[in-house]
Amino acid sequence: MGMYIKKGEPLCVSSGMYESYIREGPYVALRDFEFEEVIEEFKSRALGTEEEYLLLSNFHEYLVTQRYLERTPCRDIHLGELGRFDVREVFDPGT
Repeated sequence: MGMYIKKGEPLCVSSGMYESYIREGPYVALRDFEFEEVIEEFKSRALGTEEEYLLLSNFHEYLVTQRYLERTPCRDIHLGELGRFDVREVFDPGT
């Protein structure tokens, strides 16, 4: 049993590390699904690449186009940096 996602569950998808770290979302699940099964489905449809890391940046788009996930609006509140409060808000319309 892998990672089971339930309909209505909010989540973000991230990959990479250090300067190549990417976080996409937030999303809401549109249906129940097994995450690892969808990864295998996506990899089987990818054409001409042997290297998995080349696929990572497109996986979140696949989840949306195949109606597994949908972007959802989110408020992003930045508290500050370097030990000081500098509260700013950025609204993500969920495009």
